Amino acid sequence: MTSHYLSGIVKSSFETVFEAVGKAFGNVYINKFGETGKSRIGLVLGEEFFLRVSSDVAVLIILNELSPDETNIEVISCAGGKGVFSISYAAHKAYVHDVRNFLTNSGFKIDSEKEIPHFERYTTPPAGVKPFLKKCVECGEEIPVASEECPYCGAKQKEKEE
Repeated sequence: MTSHYLSGIVKSSFETVFEAVGKAFGNVYINKFGETGKSRIGLVLGEEFFLRVSSDVAVLIILNELSPDETNIEVISCAGGKGVFSISYAAHKAYVHDVRNFLTNSGFKIDSEKEIPHFERYTTPPAGVKPFLKKCVECGEEIPVASEECPYCGAKQKEKEE
């Protein structure tokens, strides 16, 4: 199976981005987690049949609310191959680009775009991509990166110097 990865910062509210990509690509699963006004995470899972590989290609879109007008987006698409050598004919790349093109054609601006072709389990996300989770400074539990306080122990989180 071959995968393709794309990330960036969409210059729009979480709710607006979530609604748009959910309607366009969420034909399998769509859900958001967290409270309005706090760091929210959205998951959108879709699939589409690609004739060139005679198979469905999956796309996972992960959204993370960074601020009222910025949303982090990560798009990962996976495609099975065709034939003895499992050739995907770049269907996975095309599906990731369908998401990007949909956003830009819908008027969304995407900054800090990073792309990894042939993304694998052990591939490190590119420099500049903000992870979704961090460790709590007090209890060490994994919490959303934008959390100001830990939902487990209530400890105030320190601002990370960049």
